[in-house]
Amino acid sequence: MNKFITILFICFSFAGVASESNYRDTITILDSARTIRVGETSSINLGKRFFIHKLLIQAEGASRQDAYAEVIVNGDIKGTVYLPGRDPHYVVTVAEASRSVEISMIHGAGRFISIKAVVSQERDDHDWEPIPGSYTSKIGKLSAEVIQIVNHLDRYSTFEDYQTYLLPLRRTSAIAIAYAESRGDLSRTARPYYEAVLDTLDASSDFFNRSLAIPLMQSGVIRLMSLREELRILLK
Repeated sequence: MNKFITILFICFSFAGVASESNYRDTITILDSARTIRVGETSSINLGKRFFIHKLLIQAEGASRQDAYAEVIVNGDIKGTVYLPGRDPHYVVTVAEASRSVEISMIHGAGRFISIKAVVSQERDDHDWEPIPGSYTSKIGKLSAEVIQIVNHLDRYSTFEDYQTYLLPLRRTSAIAIAYAESRGDLSRTARPYYEAVLDTLDASSDFFNRSLAIPLMQSGVIRLMSLREELRILLK
């Protein structure tokens, strides 16, 4: 029992690290007003390459006239914003790594007062940190790798996806490690906890399909999908 509690404590402690820091920073990328006229494109340099989760934009139509602007990252339009003659706030989802953001005016002139970016440091797609300890069971080792990859994907996921998919995967995998290392892969008592990991992976299919389109998440998602099928075979 003491071994089980110790393993469970270590797994939950490590599984919670990423969610506490969440790897995100909000940085100011435009801190002085900039006027952009119709037909013009203005580039805003971030200084280095970041994974940009979203942009927080404060802007208005110049001379109190309505205007429209496109927000472009890596050549792709991430959003079209309507700028009335006063200074509302906009949130534009990016979910892409880049060194710069472009604002292109397609109608009228816009006065951009402030732009902030919610960003994560870009890391290699295969760079997931190991969980401390060695594992004697197959399911324990598999579940530990699930947590490793989940901690990596958390850098690039939305808060909603973290709550809906990544957090449940962390929890079920941490419990599975504790049972697998203390009772073994074939334990009937532990089997419901192993099946909970598989069920949570199955329930994450929508998240996996969407995340495959994000290059920095692709390898991790593919590996999670492979681990899901490996676990399915182990539980037959």
